[in-house]
Amino acid sequence: MPHTYPKKVIGYLLRMEIIRKLNEAAQAGNIDFLLQQLRSDSLILKTTTISPFPGSNPLEIACLAGHTAFVKEFLKHDNELVRQLNYDGLSPLHTAAAIGNLEIVREILKVDLGLCLLRGRERKIPLHTATVKGKVSVVRELLLACADSVEAMTSRGETALHLAVKYYQFDVLSDLMEHVKRFGKVEVISKKDEEGNTILHLAAAKKQHEVFNLVLGEMPAESISKIEVNSLNKMCHTALDLLLFLPSEAGDREIEDVIRGAGGLRATEITIPHLNNQNHLIHVGSNHQRTFTSPREITLKFFQYDVQRDSPSNVRNVLLLIATLITTTTFQAGLSPPTFQSRADQIPGTTKSDLSEGIGVSIDLVYGELMFIFFMYCNTIAFFLSLRMINVLIKGFPLIVPLRLSIVLLGFTYMASTPCRLLNIPMAWAVGVVLSGVGCAFVIGRRVFLARSCLYRSHDMTGS
Repeated sequence: MPHTYPKKVIGYLLRMEIIRKLNEAAQAGNIDFLLQQLRSDSLILKTTTISPFPGSNPLEIACLAGHTAFVKEFLKHDNELVRQLNYDGLSPLHTAAAIGNLEIVREILKVDLGLCLLRGRERKIPLHTATVKGKVSVVRELLLACADSVEAMTSRGETALHLAVKYYQFDVLSDLMEHVKRFGKVEVISKKDEEGNTILHLAAAKKQHEVFNLVLGEMPAESISKIEVNSLNKMCHTALDLLLFLPSEAGDREIEDVIRGAGGLRATEITIPHLNNQNHLIHVGSNHQRTFTSPREITLKFFQYDVQRDSPSNVRNVLLLIATLITTTTFQAGLSPPTFQSRADQIPGTTKSDLSEGIGVSIDLVYGELMFIFFMYCNTIAFFLSLRMINVLIKGFPLIVPLRLSIVLLGFTYMASTPCRLLNIPMAWAVGVVLSGVGCAFVIGRRVFLARSCLYRSHDMTGS
């Protein structure tokens, strides 16, 4: 007797087959098949919202294939799929914006202008995807539909301006700048990403002369005053710092002139708070208002980075040099530790066991071993703290992963080779010394890192 399936299962399989054919029709732009299925089942498009086929639906496929007529007809009968994200975190409007199909973008926006603020993967809106791909006409349409979309930020804190600079889309950046000036949104230029970089920081790092001409060179004086040209990123660098920190290239002088013409300075040239008397600090901001700081905050400030006293690049270089010297010295000392002689070593023909059997434990022997343990303990802490310091200072360097891997391997090398040199004490003591030193080093390093973070937060809150 042949096996029979329940009617519900058969109905489900038939619907899935129709959805598969609808997807094929969308890819081919076959409107006749779409209308034919709608005549036989007016709810067939509702079924596509629960399609088991990964990452696609007829509307998404039609947008990707660029079939405007199919999209238009589809939206007449069902527009719920315009808000559905595929497996890549993109809506149909994101897809149409990325490929630059202006007609499809307009058709989707007719459903709801608010779709231009629909968040996709990494909280990107359609304007962001169009900017990355350099679709100028789509960018204009999206800005026209929603003027505030230029202020939207991704999960990385990037605006469309950041993305235009990051991906060298200067035509898009030009349109964005015109929009910013027309709608009085100049403050968007000073928005920072997750690393604290404005578009000026990014442009300086990439030596993009065109960006500075668009942002500063062609900007009215009253608008430039609203731009934070001397904004500091998380590494306490201004845009001018980044420009001068990198190797000099042709055109750097022109960029520097544009930045300085807009009031740009290096971090060391910025006027910062100064002491009024022994009890208070006076902070002078751009609005010339004064605030007073307590003696406790003065003490905290002593341990904070001072942009007037300390050049960011110079401080970093000096600290890297010091940390490297400490690492080299302590590593060598761990491999060739000093010798602490006991009385048994000083009397010819006498061994430690002789002393132990005769008079108990030799005081000199115990003293020598304790001093040796103390030396290795301190040396190990210094070694791993210096590695921690190097790890922090190389943040933002190229090839950061191989560098940090090398640091980790160097630490393991120290741990593996040091016990082999400790011939004056039992191996268990040697391993205990090294591992205890490693643990203390990382605990202290973590505490120092947290304390530094607290000081930076205090620095930001006081506005200094």
